[in-house]
Amino acid sequence: MKRNFFALLGALLALCLLAGCGAAGGAKNGTAASAPAIDELQDTAAGTDGGADLIQQNTDQKIIYTAWLELESREYESTRDALLQAAEEAGGYLESSNEGGRREEGSRWIDLVLRIPTQNYTDFLQKAGETGNLLSKRQEQENVTAEYVDLEARLESLETQRTRLQELLAQAQQLEDVLKIQQQLSDTEYQIESYTAQMRALSNQVDYCTVDISLHEVQDLTVAQPSFFQRIGDAFVDGWTSFARFLQETAIVIVYLLPLLLVAAVVVAVIVVTARRSRRRSASRPMPPRTPGTPPAAPTYDPPQNP
Repeated sequence: MKRNFFALLGALLALCLLAGCGAAGGAKNGTAASAPAIDELQDTAAGTDGGADLIQQNTDQKIIYTAWLELESREYESTRDALLQAAEEAGGYLESSNEGGRREEGSRWIDLVLRIPTQNYTDFLQKAGETGNLLSKRQEQENVTAEYVDLEARLESLETQRTRLQELLAQAQQLEDVLKIQQQLSDTEYQIESYTAQMRALSNQVDYCTVDISLHEVQDLTVAQPSFFQRIGDAFVDGWTSFARFLQETAIVIVYLLPLLLVAAVVVAVIVVTARRSRRRSASRPMPPRTPGTPPAAPTYDPPQNP
């Protein structure tokens, strides 16, 4: 009986090892299968800012979204209350906060860590950015699908192992066998609880996005400096605007001077026609004839007379 029991126990251990290998293989397959999805997510994120379409496309994936906002406001209390109100309306909650500064100096600040449901993540970011003067905004997303699938496979294997150990414990008759099985069962229960806690934590991070907001009270709002490409675009637009305005002003001046130009053209035409007629008349008059071979008359000389 004892020999049969140990043989059964050895078979159980071999089964557990095979199940563990299968779980690892399944995790690798899950990682390989999720790689294209991760690449697709990265390509999409490069061209967008974490919009609602991106979240809708990744409903089958385990994505953790995190955002950081930096705001400033001259109305510190109203902006702070508006942020908390927006989080409550989105179905989120305040996870932690840290506040400081002096009211009389106008230097108060607060750091808020908010948890927002994933389906309301994009709308909340837009509303939060409108509560004050947005200085910076950064978003990140992490695909934990492979990790979640791996934990799920390991947990399933451990649950199978626990069921089999419970069956062996019910069949054990020797105290030594009972103690060994109980020890293995205790280790299995511990691993099951650990993996369950990890899966629960991942699910919470996936279901609720983390938004870290830093709000500062200021007297004067910071004016955002345009980037290099924005300056190039503005210069291009201003150039075309100036060129169009020049054409408009030129057309207006031409229309304004058109009557004067017409009068001047008539005067010039009259002068030109008159000058041409005068030249024609001068060319048509006959020249006086000259006698060929006739020398010019010699000058006369009168000698002086004596008194």
